[in-house]
Amino acid sequence: MDAAAAAGTSRTALSPEAFQRRFDSDVGRMVLHQQKRDQRIRRDRFRRPPPAG
Repeated sequence: MDAAAAAGTSRTALSPEAFQRRFDSDVGRMVLHQQKRDQRIRRDRFRRPPPAG
């Protein structure tokens, strides 16, 4: 527990509801990040090169 306190985490366990809210929030952020990453990959993959001139 002292290591947890040094790391700035709580010594008390989360309630199941609080854990679920935190989990849903984290998963939502990961999904959004993955969607944005996929959009950038598609954009870069299909970007046309500049015209040769």
